[in-house]
Amino acid sequence: MFRYFTFILLCTSIKVISQPSQFQNHLHTPSVIYNTKVNIRTAPSIQSKVVATFNPGEELEITHSQKRDTINKIAGHWVEINYKNKIAYVWNHLIATSAFRFHTDTDYKILIKQESEHKIGVKVLYQEQQIHHQLIEIKPTQSLHSVFSIGSTYNSNNKEIIIFTFTNNTALLYQWHNKKLIPFTKDLPLPFLSNKQWGFITANNVNIRSAPSITSQIVKNSNIQDKFEVLDIQHQLDTINGKKGYWTQIKHNNQKAYVWRNFISTYGIESTKTKGLLFLAYNNHIWAIKNGEILDKIKASIDNLVPLGNLGIPEVQELIGGCHYAESCGETGGDTIYSWDGNQIKHFIDNTGIGDGGLSEGHTVIFPSFTNGIKNNIIDIQSESESIDTPSSDLSNTVFQNIDRKNIEITYTFSNGKLIKKNTTTQKIQSFVSKEFKGYQLGYYKVHDFNSDGYPDAFVYARNLDYSLKKRSIFAILQGNSSDSYTLHSFNKSLIIHNDNDPLTDVILNKKGFELAIYYSGYYTNPYESCIIKLEYAYLKSHNDFQLTKETKLIQDTDDRSWDKTTTLFRKNQILFKNSWHSALQSSN
Repeated sequence: MFRYFTFILLCTSIKVISQPSQFQNHLHTPSVIYNTKVNIRTAPSIQSKVVATFNPGEELEITHSQKRDTINKIAGHWVEINYKNKIAYVWNHLIATSAFRFHTDTDYKILIKQESEHKIGVKVLYQEQQIHHQLIEIKPTQSLHSVFSIGSTYNSNNKEIIIFTFTNNTALLYQWHNKKLIPFTKDLPLPFLSNKQWGFITANNVNIRSAPSITSQIVKNSNIQDKFEVLDIQHQLDTINGKKGYWTQIKHNNQKAYVWRNFISTYGIESTKTKGLLFLAYNNHIWAIKNGEILDKIKASIDNLVPLGNLGIPEVQELIGGCHYAESCGETGGDTIYSWDGNQIKHFIDNTGIGDGGLSEGHTVIFPSFTNGIKNNIIDIQSESESIDTPSSDLSNTVFQNIDRKNIEITYTFSNGKLIKKNTTTQKIQSFVSKEFKGYQLGYYKVHDFNSDGYPDAFVYARNLDYSLKKRSIFAILQGNSSDSYTLHSFNKSLIIHNDNDPLTDVILNKKGFELAIYYSGYYTNPYESCIIKLEYAYLKSHNDFQLTKETKLIQDTDDRSWDKTTTLFRKNQILFKNSWHSALQSSN
């Protein structure tokens, strides 16, 4: 009897949805393990060596390469990951479909996976320890699409609301209550919980007409914030007072009606925190409206609005995503995020980027409610990268790899309505680079205590944006000390050759020292060819310095796209990091 009653509750909480993927469609978090004692393997095979064992909630650094396989008659694929700077593999059925932290308390983490055809598994962790495992029954017609939280709402008694969306355009709403999820059956004004498109009137005394004509009967006089179901946003072209425009077809009293397009906007969302509050995007602004009164507005040129909850920031009442849809290369896409404090709409942070072929740049924001989020911290990862040809493991063909030109994290806290930049390791290294190397900007860094003195050191890449300079890239080694600051150990401006653009680089740390990889893609070299130089340095404890030990050169064959490899060892003459320059090295060493 109890099981039957539970099923009835589930059915009553099913709602039809229209566009579930639009919710937080630019807010991505890392993949995490769902099952217990999951083996991480050296190769995509059940017989391969196990290098680690992961438990629920542990994060994976996925490389997006996969290999199909069948285990115990179940088809799936091995997911390639980066584990301690080496390639490893994990079976895809052991990874959570969705994972996030509660907005109301980020010490809670929730993991979701469809465990069987008719059941969704939910695991809840508190301070990384599993405290709850629950199965939710679903209909045979439902296949899990996405799961997310909107935090607490004005009618949830401060309880977290979780939304499960399915590929057949339905949804299940649950709330976290007494250490378990229970169905949430109250109404919420969320646009993706309806198969209807809603429009909001943008002015007062707007005439709703019986036909798409200025001479047709007025069936209603409407005011700002009034809400209608939109049937056809650009139903019929017309000219009024010498200006061309469209009539929008709407539904009024279950009848078709019409309103001039300029007086209705479909870019509106109703607040989940304050009943009756509307956020409306219109005329290059976002308005906050309640009871027909505009409480505040801010300039914003966006393509849509998305409700985000507060994403784990207690001081924020709610956040709103202003979506930018990039329709082609070179256009900005993502979310400009705005905050509402009950009185004002403010620009909060940009979570946007630009892609142009293999090039990309932008901001990726990590909020406290993300699986990789940190309580009371907002992290902005500023990046520039390029996808280029790199050799496969056997050098027989080419694969694409994304290489960063810039990747730094700026960390903020939120206080008194403002984002306040924290004095992190990034800030210290940025400040050091700007003072020590005038005109150079930090690209990325990697931290490692190379001399084992207990203080983290840093391998730093910085570049000058003055393209007239022949030596505009710097590699520097900074030595940490007891005062939690850095001194310059050594640097080199001659390690890469510049031509029309900037070659890409990467630093790979290992037990002996580090490897510096320099990627010349096409037009950087003469003749024009894809070329990769890898310089390996070993730490000399006696000198407290790094010695060049090996140079590897990889050149792509333009015909079959295979790669030729040559290796030079340096044993006779001692070449230190600060004195090395790969193009001048001789095999006689």
